Amino acid sequence: QKDYCAHITKDNRFNKLLAKDNSVIRGYLYAQFVEIDKIGIDISYNVSIKNLDIGIPIYKLVEILGNLINNAVEALKNEIEKSRLHVEIVETDHFFIEVRNESSYVNYNEINTFFVKNYSKKGENRGLGLHNVKQICEKYGLDISCENIEMYGVTWLSFKVSKKKMKTIF
Repeated sequence: QKDYCAHITKDNRFNKLLAKDNSVIRGYLYAQFVEIDKIGIDISYNVSIKNLDIGIPIYKLVEILGNLINNAVEALKNEIEKSRLHVEIVETDHFFIEVRNESSYVNYNEINTFFVKNYSKKGENRGLGLHNVKQICEKYGLDISCENIEMYGVTWLSFKVSKKKMKTIF
């Protein structure tokens, strides 16, 4: 029974994504997380969203999330001892997306090249994803950043997309 309960709990750990507002984002994340879990990457997440009224089409948010998550997964596939991914989407008076993966330290000169069109460490005919994310952010007034973060002795590479929400005053 103990093994069965552990198995059921593991299988259902992403279900809370499906029980809240904004089914497009939550459904997308659920599908991504299930697939990522199958390849052995440990996923943690915090999703606290409602209507996502931030002036950007939902399909563009999915494109941003997809590129950031896919890049993090690709980086983790190349690491032997690093296998953790964290995704956070928060909507309060400030909106942000954070996708971070365990990583070796990346120097800031290299980080600056991540957003350059056609730059990729993965081979030729690549390097459009983060460039496109940057273009979307510029078009819709979102800020994007990438930095090394150390938490509890672990280095993470963190990509954040954010926007301060405007408050309506009557």
